[in-house]
Amino acid sequence: MFNKGNALFNMKKYNEALDQYQKYIDEDPESHSINGLYGKAKTYLALDSKDDAENNIQKALELMPDHPDLIRLKKEIDKHI
Repeated sequence: MFNKGNALFNMKKYNEALDQYQKYIDEDPESHSINGLYGKAKTYLALDSKDDAENNIQKALELMPDHPDLIRLKKEIDKHI
């Protein structure tokens, strides 16, 4: 589901991508949350929904504060707020 979310994101089918990322998180919240939240954050940023992007990246950073991809996306989101 994560890869399907990424494929939909790349096709600019953002709402469908969000659905797939959420399904991915729901499938196994303990191990899928970080990637799913990252996918949702980048998708919300693409939709110009900065508050939702910020909320999702913050949740991901709470789980793994030193993850370089999360930190990079957080900086990108911060530029748009």
